[in-house]
Amino acid sequence: MLDLVTGSSGLLGSCLVERLRAHGRRVRALDLVPPANGHSADPGVEVVEADLRDRGAVTEACRDVEVVYHLAAGQRMKPQFAALTEREIYAMNVATVEHVVAGALATGVRKLVARTIPSARSAPTGGARSRRSGAAGKPSSGAST
Repeated sequence: MLDLVTGSSGLLGSCLVERLRAHGRRVRALDLVPPANGHSADPGVEVVEADLRDRGAVTEACRDVEVVYHLAAGQRMKPQFAALTEREIYAMNVATVEHVVAGALATGVRKLVARTIPSARSAPTGGARSRRSGAAGKPSSGAST
């Protein structure tokens, strides 16, 4: 079986790739930047350099995949995203989740596991409201995070 790990060059993603391989799983490791940790040398790992903002590339990466582990996230501390505003980072992270979900649905992925980062928990000030938000980007009273 083939698993897709987005954010595979990051700390969590690279650890998950190693763990999946240790359990005999084949892995498609997707990231915007090539891995520095060497899992690209493993014949059971297919490395894909792609931008999750590209819906077509995400759908293609989901082909023949049983489980998607979506661990990728844009953060301003990453050099490739340092020039983006908080609002742009938020919009990018929302769009990439939408692309991963759409790609998984379009290709018959059996299971999707996603995680987020603390900076993605709420919209930036003045941003869109979520079901659990009162004022834009601020949790309403009684909402647990």
